[in-house]
Amino acid sequence: MVRRYVHGGGEEDPCVILDNLAPIIASNPRLPRIIHQQWKTEVLPPEYARWRDGIYAAFPEHEYVLWTDSMMEELIYGDYPDFLDVYSSLPHPIMRVDAARYFILHKHGGLYVDMDYEVLANFWDRLPDDVPAIIQSFSHHLERTQNSLMSSPPKHELWPIAWDVIVRRTLTGSRDPIYVTGPRMLDEAIRIYHHRHHHHHHIATSSSYPPPRPPPRIGSGSSPARTGNA
Repeated sequence: MVRRYVHGGGEEDPCVILDNLAPIIASNPRLPRIIHQQWKTEVLPPEYARWRDGIYAAFPEHEYVLWTDSMMEELIYGDYPDFLDVYSSLPHPIMRVDAARYFILHKHGGLYVDMDYEVLANFWDRLPDDVPAIIQSFSHHLERTQNSLMSSPPKHELWPIAWDVIVRRTLTGSRDPIYVTGPRMLDEAIRIYHHRHHHHHHIATSSSYPPPRPPPRIGSGSSPARTGNA
């Protein structure tokens, strides 16, 4: 269904099991047909533009939004002003990019896809429409989930929990993006969410993609993590 290009030359297990988080009653239980990606400006590098066009082809009926740095800042300023000081103080650009994803999914819902994923086929019907789905990490010894492929209905309770974790971790003085705003932060937010709701809700984990193929090496120092039958 999707192929991810992993840079750095290391072998990674392209795990494609989505974690379906414990259901809660949402204000809008439907998954909006909107796909979000992020880049610094509206001008994409050629390979990213090609993969973006693949999203158009796989999801022709869906709205597509490319969030630029200025658009993300406007979202925080206009809709989440209480977080603006923390957002502006994050020491690395990637940390602001990470944080913005959670606000985007909270406000709009839909599917977030990293720029280094190539969509091979439409997989929308495999996504839950009432709870978030987070892709499991390719490196299980480092973190349980990754924030590179996520879907969510709007206004889900997981995302404010994530913001609170980010705020607490900025207060430690850590400058580690993975810990403060990335996958390890997301793991902690999910843990807190499950702790709050485990008395009333169960955790459903399901295989939302077919088993991955062995990833062929491409280019110099890159290999695609791929799934699907294309």
